[in-house]
Amino acid sequence: ADDFAALHEPQCNIVVFRHLPAALRGAPDERVGEFQLELRRRLIESGEFYIVPSKHLGVGALRVTIINPLTTPAHLDQLMDALRRHGRELLES
Repeated sequence: ADDFAALHEPQCNIVVFRHLPAALRGAPDERVGEFQLELRRRLIESGEFYIVPSKHLGVGALRVTIINPLTTPAHLDQLMDALRRHGRELLES
């Protein structure tokens, strides 16, 4: 998806990434990093998913670790949909 950026080539079950809606493309790194942290906070408060903060090259990012062997691509689609929804709400607030 063009609104998500993997920040490394995953070697195992951990992925560090950013959600980058069109409104944030080209934004200063500080703004992009702040958006990731606030997005994470909103996602956790919703109770839908739990992901952890990370940094890549000093800029805030998101990290997901997939441990459950029953995780399917549909679960990851749900995570991305939730991040998009909360991201839209954050940008509109």
